[in-house]
Amino acid sequence: MEYDILLKNYLAKDNSILKLESKLSLDFLKCKYENCYSNNVITKITHQDYEECKRACLRELEKFNNLRKFIYKDFTKFYYKKFLECSNEIKDENFNACIEKNKILMSKNIEDIKGLIKKFNF
Repeated sequence: MEYDILLKNYLAKDNSILKLESKLSLDFLKCKYENCYSNNVITKITHQDYEECKRACLRELEKFNNLRKFIYKDFTKFYYKKFLECSNEIKDENFNACIEKNKILMSKNIEDIKGLIKKFNF
């Protein structure tokens, strides 16, 4: 599936996605450095406190990574199901029309996903 590969490539290697992931990673590191280490007024920090602080800082980056995984998984599950439904068509003309219709929908859906991710606020 060429559209499946296009979406996976976009979610993993597109510059806008990588910039957003880098920004969220830097925000995580900054938060972790400023809030989780005992260089502040805190005199003693336990390992459990550190892990909770780190988890709180990691929240936005995890949301982004989970969004990418969920979108890809949902996209492939939906469209593979649609293509399997096309196999129920007995006539070749109907089968080919169904496949082409789904390919057009996949292409449009990828563009919608790109717009959604670029507009999403973290």
